[in-house]
This record gives sequence, structure tokens and C-alpha cells, in this order.
Amino acid sequence: DVEQYTGAKRTLLTDLHESAFDPSAKNLFVTRTFEDENGKERYTIYKLDAKTLDVLAKNDLEEDYAANGIAVDNKGQVWVTNADNGTISVYRQSDLTHIKTFAIDISHPKSIVIDNKNNLAYVGAAEGKITVLDINQERPIGTIELDGFESVASLSYDEQTNQLIATSGTRETQQGTFTKPQVAKVDLAHGKKVDRYDVKNTDAVLGAAYNPVSKNIFVATDESVLTVINSETKKVITTIDTGADTTDVRYNPKDKRVYAVNTGAGTLSV
Repeated sequence: DVEQYTGAKRTLLTDLHESAFDPSAKNLFVTRTFEDENGKERYTIYKLDAKTLDVLAKNDLEEDYAANGIAVDNKGQVWVTNADNGTISVYRQSDLTHIKTFAIDISHPKSIVIDNKNNLAYVGAAEGKITVLDINQERPIGTIELDGFESVASLSYDEQTNQLIATSGTRETQQGTFTKPQVAKVDLAHGKKVDRYDVKNTDAVLGAAYNPVSKNIFVATDESVLTVINSETKKVITTIDTGADTTDVRYNPKDKRVYAVNTGAGTLSV
């Protein structure tokens, strides 16, 4: 299916970070981290029309809310991780107004995805840990550990096949050592079996999405391209040009589109 993809790009704002897609309403939700004119970090959540990429709503967050990862549920809510203080905030999808914030015992939660069928959230964080949350009770109920991951930079989830996709982030660790940039596919339907895929010729893998039909994984690298890896052969099929500093990618199975957030360019590629 790779040959079917044609590119479209829309200039938005610089420093966009992670995204989440709501197929029922055809909306895209994006987090942004940026410095204001005084050098202070600010955080904003955007709601976009997935077809036109027009801004439908936004929420400029208060100082204590360092929005990073973002996900949507089927109850009209947006879930956002606040990496600096280890909390999760919930907003209304309609207008992005704040509903609640609750604390979790997770160090630097960077990414979140929702399993609506089982009322679970998976939160990626430091030390290669993915925490499983019961979103009804708002508490952790388990952990998935990915050896060799300095951190879990991003997560994506395929509801159809119950597959969780995780990326390892930058090659250089906080200790100054180096790890292999890689993607992990966690088969939640079969005992959390983990398959790993090395991504060569890059210093970072910052986002990934899975197409359950083709079995392809679309990997966002710091090389301004998406690297497409077949999960069965573990071979690179092709690369797709995007924009500077692609940090996140999402796949919509309904329209078979891939959405890539290009942080450095301030664009979103489709």
C-alpha cells in the first residue's frame, strides 16, 4: 500500500509535539511546547480538522501543565500527560476545556494511548517502562518493561489487532552512552510478546504507527523522513519525505492516511 501515498503539507506552528486522531469526528489533536518572548516554556493543545488542518479549538495551558503525550477516548475526552510533574489531565474533545487532573506514580510520562474496549491506558515513560492504567479507577495496574530502551519516547495503538508500538527516542542516553534506535511491537493479544526493529542511519526514532493490513510500521526519524518497515520481514520497504524534525506519526485505518508532525518545520504532513 506504500505506493498509494501522496503527500500533502500544511504549515501550522513550530514545536508541535505529539498527536492523536479521532476517527469518529475526523479531528486531530496536537500538543505544542514552545518558548515565549521571555524565554519561558509554554504549552498548548490544538484541535484540528483532519482534512483541512484548520484550527477548530485550542487551550493555552496554565504553568503547571507541561503537556506532552496526547490520546482520545470514545467518551468525548482528550487525555494528556504532563511530563514535568507526573500527572495526567483530561479535557473535553468539543472545546478542549479542562475536566480534571490526577497524579500517577510515573517518572516523566511522555506518551499515552487508550484502549477503549478494555478501558485501559498505556503510558510510556523513562527507563523503558510502559505503565498500564485502569482509566475508570485512575490507577496503575501493571507494567511492561522494554530492555534496551532509555525511555519510551512515543506510543501508538492499533485497536483492531491489539498491537502496541513503542519507540526508543534518541540514540544518546542521559549518561552519554549510546543505544540502538529501535521500534518495539508489543502483541497485547498474545501474552505481550515483543518484536524489535532496528532503525539504521538515524540518531533518533521519535514516533511510529502500525498498519494492520500491510503489516507496515511507519517510523518518524530525525532525518525528515518516515521509514517504512515491514513487521514480518523486518526490512525497510521505502522512505517518505516529510519535514524537518518529524516527531510523531499516526495512521487512520478508515481513510488509510498517515499523519506526521514535523516539529522543526512547524508543519503537518498527510
